[in-house]
Amino acid sequence: TMTFLPASEHSVIRVNFLEFSTEAGYDFLYVYDGTSTDATLIGRYDGSNSPSEVTATNDEGALTFRFTSDYYTTSTGWVATVQCYSNWSVPEDSSKSFVYPNPNNGNFTIRVNGEASYQLFNSLGQKVLSGSFTDETQIQAEGLSKGIYFLQLTNEQGTRVEKLLIEK
Repeated sequence: TMTFLPASEHSVIRVNFLEFSTEAGYDFLYVYDGTSTDATLIGRYDGSNSPSEVTATNDEGALTFRFTSDYYTTSTGWVATVQCYSNWSVPEDSSKSFVYPNPNNGNFTIRVNGEASYQLFNSLGQKVLSGSFTDETQIQAEGLSKGIYFLQLTNEQGTRVEKLLIEK
């Protein structure tokens, strides 16, 4: 069992799996959204069932991994990058928001000055949308489930993340 903690307050851990191969049905990686195995289980992965990308959504910004193995057959395991994002926060002042309306039904507008790119992550840290635009773009994502999402916007001024609520 290993817990990954962010380096600073108001930061989160994001793990991107580049390779994943364990013995299917016998060797499991459990990923928890928090500082222990008592936290919410994000998923159980084995064989070639890779978590792809996982981002912490808890207040501590931590992820805990627990690996179990029968020690009989070995495989290559996994290769992943672990990153700490210190800008994963929601602006306190709603006038600084770059996305509207919020909450929405899956249709929303992103507005900034100049060129920017965006990525939309679900509450499990999985990327569900991404793209680039200049000044303003309208996102039509009615197919997304209702819930909390995190919209990461990157432009020449840096990266900001805003919590986005989709209601149906």
